[in-house]
Amino acid sequence: MEKQISQRYSLLQPILPVVNGMMYLGKDLSLNREVILHLMENDDPAFKQAYIRRLRDVASFSDNRFLHILDMGVDTQGVFAVLKIFGGQPLIQMLRQHAWSTSEILGLLFALGKGMQDAMEAGIQGYSVLADNLWVSGEGQLKVINYWEKGEPRARGAAGLCRLLAQLISRSELMDGDGEAVERVVRRFSTDLPAAQQAVLLDLIREVRLEQGTLASFVLGLQRLLDLPRSAPFDSFEAVRTTQAVPEIQEDEEEYEEEDEAATRRVHRVYTDEAKPKNKMLRLGIILACLVVVMGGLVVWVNGKFVRKEVSPAPPAAGEAGTDTHNARNPGASRNGQEHQALRAGGHRRRRSDRSPEFGGTHAGRGGEESD
Repeated sequence: MEKQISQRYSLLQPILPVVNGMMYLGKDLSLNREVILHLMENDDPAFKQAYIRRLRDVASFSDNRFLHILDMGVDTQGVFAVLKIFGGQPLIQMLRQHAWSTSEILGLLFALGKGMQDAMEAGIQGYSVLADNLWVSGEGQLKVINYWEKGEPRARGAAGLCRLLAQLISRSELMDGDGEAVERVVRRFSTDLPAAQQAVLLDLIREVRLEQGTLASFVLGLQRLLDLPRSAPFDSFEAVRTTQAVPEIQEDEEEYEEEDEAATRRVHRVYTDEAKPKNKMLRLGIILACLVVVMGGLVVWVNGKFVRKEVSPAPPAAGEAGTDTHNARNPGASRNGQEHQALRAGGHRRRRSDRSPEFGGTHAGRGGEESD
């Protein structure tokens, strides 16, 4: 009799052993469809509750490069997750028999890497991407089986993709060895690539090993490598080698430039808006100052004109004018003339006094005669 879980799913056959459990091919009795049942056998209630929380955290994520979670629950046998099936089989079961070329493998890794980037945006990361945690669909696409549990550091992210590449091209599990061993395996089994293209691929792996490359830079490097034709000149591959190492930095610089330009435009608008009222006030002040200067000059001009009219002397008589002109030309003659006029004036007064009886002219004459 077939085992059942939660009175809805029956376990048809085991597919792949997992840590603390087993992955089964099962059947959904209510919908009459085949599913994958991921069963974790553990009687600890705390473990079951924690595991259910992990499943719920990723249950809403749906991507064709991941096996979608259809259902989950707790049974007497443990915690189970029901996954959607896409045909095909686990990658680990066909690892030694596949016929993919290195270029085809790079294409599979690129598609898987794009899915990993999408999952990262949804907050899902840290899972293993090695052959024992991947499913190959009927269309030959790689899909992640368990993405709610953490994998080893060397099995996840860009480092996991490099190790998966070594597994696929060497057709072996290759679980041991460090990053240098992975690089040696890739160099040995990727001889079907052009020499320049192989050099670019090795550079990508080396950067990840030295922790100079990220998942994004590795995926971008694969994309540029795949976009180049196999007969491309060496300069084209060299361009990929020199540009793929810093794609994120270049993207960040472009974002910073756009932000700087936008900030500059905002600042310019702010200063322009602030300067508008200031410019208006400045222009108004200049106009008022000009008006004050003009009005002040007009007042000064009018007052000066009236003052000149009030202090202007009367024109001299004709005789005086002539005398003044003559004196100005001959200062000596002027003094002589003045003395002469004084003498004449004195003589005139004496003659008048001699003739006039009012001044005693007769008595004076007589007294003179007596004296004589």
